[in-house]
Amino acid sequence: MNAVDDIQEHDPIIVPMVTDNTKLYTGMICENKEMMQHMVKCFAIKSHAPYEVVESTLTKWVIRCKKSNECCKWRLRAIMKKSHGLFEITKLSNQHTCFYSELSQSHVQLDSSMLAREFFESVREKPSISVASLQSMIKEKFGYHVSYRRAWDAFVVVEEESADSWGWFLRHLKQIVTHDEVCLVSDRHAGIISAVNNLDNGWAEVNCHHRFCLRHVVSNFYKSYKFTPLKNYAYRVGCQFQIRKFDKAIQDLMRINSRCMSFFYDIPIKKWTQAHDGGFQYGWMTTNLSECMNGVFKGARMLSINAIAQITFFKCVSYLKRREEIKVVLERRDKYTGYALEKILKWSVRSSKHEVQSYDRSEGIFHVKTGRHELNSKEGNIQILRLSASERYCSCNKWQAFGIPCSHFMAVCSRFNMNYEDFVEDYYKILTYVACYAPQFQPVPHEDYWITPTSMPVLLSDPSLLRKSGRSKSSRYHNEMDWTEQSAQQRCSFCSQLGHNRWRCTLLRRQAPDS
Repeated sequence: MNAVDDIQEHDPIIVPMVTDNTKLYTGMICENKEMMQHMVKCFAIKSHAPYEVVESTLTKWVIRCKKSNECCKWRLRAIMKKSHGLFEITKLSNQHTCFYSELSQSHVQLDSSMLAREFFESVREKPSISVASLQSMIKEKFGYHVSYRRAWDAFVVVEEESADSWGWFLRHLKQIVTHDEVCLVSDRHAGIISAVNNLDNGWAEVNCHHRFCLRHVVSNFYKSYKFTPLKNYAYRVGCQFQIRKFDKAIQDLMRINSRCMSFFYDIPIKKWTQAHDGGFQYGWMTTNLSECMNGVFKGARMLSINAIAQITFFKCVSYLKRREEIKVVLERRDKYTGYALEKILKWSVRSSKHEVQSYDRSEGIFHVKTGRHELNSKEGNIQILRLSASERYCSCNKWQAFGIPCSHFMAVCSRFNMNYEDFVEDYYKILTYVACYAPQFQPVPHEDYWITPTSMPVLLSDPSLLRKSGRSKSSRYHNEMDWTEQSAQQRCSFCSQLGHNRWRCTLLRRQAPDS
């Protein structure tokens, strides 16, 4: 007789892990108690036979039919066997003898933990999957409808913005952004200001130049005066490059409302105006770049922390696909990024209309007389500006603001056979652009291969981060700074006119026969 013939059909030592949840049998083995519970739940749901727990410990799990008081003898007992360390069904009574005359739309075993296991793969593959899709998946698989609230039992990040949280963020950011002379642009949140001024966080004025987003400043200004033209003038004040134009814009603003300047007295002038910035913002007066990420991650707001981390990671990976664009730029042998090249070409054309006078060529001091503006032929538009090549300074302030030689210095270079490219900041060069996208992301391995540091601290759950009752928000509260694209106008399918649909078409109503 072959030795294989001595092996029983359900020998508990060699029976493989069960994957079929349509039937249960004595000797069925699962990897752990959670897997056993999940398999039995699937069986109970598909057979429309709910159960109740009699005993549950780390090594034992006993359940019986929910109608055991009506003479149904169905009972299951599973324990963790010491011989193999796995959970095994050691006792399983006969089939259910009870009968449910009316099938409910819900099942007691279709709870949040059960749904979490069913949703896991779908959410991992598509973190932004809708709740309706998850509900449809359960309906198709088990024949039951689950409520929105039960299908969406998750956690979200709701920690407040405070000095402590911003300090934690800035300290970790400093480990990545290690060089000094960095300009940090933010709103005027008290927590951010306090965290930046804290020397321990590494972003104080000694190492960093903190500036305020002009849009946020003007938005707060608008809340005080509620007058749109005044808000527009205030924004124009902050955008001026030259001191004289800044002073003129201030006078125009005060002519509209002489008391409005009191709002800006408590804000350091260098933190919100381009004319007094010192050239640290490179023309970036707002946080629009970071604000646009609110739209990028809009679908992730209501998701769990794990899903948010996954979406953030894969979005960053997708942006690194710009390497393909870089290859095209390198093949064209471009020297500068598109942003810098656009300004260089624009100012190069304008420089041909300037007149240059040398005051001290050895020291690089010149003055430039600009031509009349193409949209303004008045003599008053002609201006004289002072340049210093050694200081990389022009009284127009554009050279200092952008780090790109202005049209006035380009005129000097053309007049005295100098190369303006020697004065363009390295940040705009293609080689620097390539270096930014040189690092590569690596695929995240399976969790079983993760290395846990021996000094890893124990993380305790923070009750304040639990999701509050109600539906999770997917959008921020909008204010007057936000804008949305206007949706396309409706077009009637009957008369082809804009502004209404077929159901509101008056022409269709007039032609309809009287009922």
